[in-house]
Amino acid sequence: MSNKKTIKNVLILLIAILVIGGVYWFSDQKGEEVQKKDLIASMTEFKALNRDLDPDSVDRYYEDFTKNKNFFLENLANPALAFQSLNKMALYKKLVADYWGAEEIWLYTADLEPNSYLVNGNLANIYHYSLPDYPKAETYYLKALGVEDIASGNHYTYFSDLYTLYKFQMDDQAKAIAILERGMSELPEDINIVLLTAKYYKDTDNTEQARYYYNEALKINPNSVVAKDGLKNL
Repeated sequence: MSNKKTIKNVLILLIAILVIGGVYWFSDQKGEEVQKKDLIASMTEFKALNRDLDPDSVDRYYEDFTKNKNFFLENLANPALAFQSLNKMALYKKLVADYWGAEEIWLYTADLEPNSYLVNGNLANIYHYSLPDYPKAETYYLKALGVEDIASGNHYTYFSDLYTLYKFQMDDQAKAIAILERGMSELPEDINIVLLTAKYYKDTDNTEQARYYYNEALKINPNSVVAKDGLKNL
């Protein structure tokens, strides 16, 4: 075979490869576009699945959801700008019991802001209480607690909810105690985490430890009725 014929065959083969590759690339791009459109359509759909809600509440949630949806759609090119609107859309979906829809939005938002304690905390909550998946709930609680500068109320709530998950749903007492100890270490002035620890030991009949933590709570707030009543009832 002559060199010219060999070169010609190689060129034909290369062109064929490029054409086929281009077809696959174009197909992938079209597929991604379709998936994105389907996802946006799903996220922006409002479905009231809680039949016990009164019509006025549903209408109010729908109106607020629509305002935030429109803001999100207007900023598709810069979805990070619509972060708060996305979070509100998910919350309204949760309020009307569309838990799968709320999960979908929060997972989308988590890709935008993976270190958001609000998004991670909301995902943890929904996997804990609404769409039970306890390993996922644990993962997202720990992600939320790993974020710096958590608002104080949220900070305690994540510790409390993760403690509840460990103690009751996962029946892992070692992790339950460990998360209480971590909570007291990170929130040394928060009486709630100390009282929760005291109650844990009271419920497990460890009177000595319960008394110790109720007294620790009184050091934070000498007027704590909960701590005083807890000591009386030991």
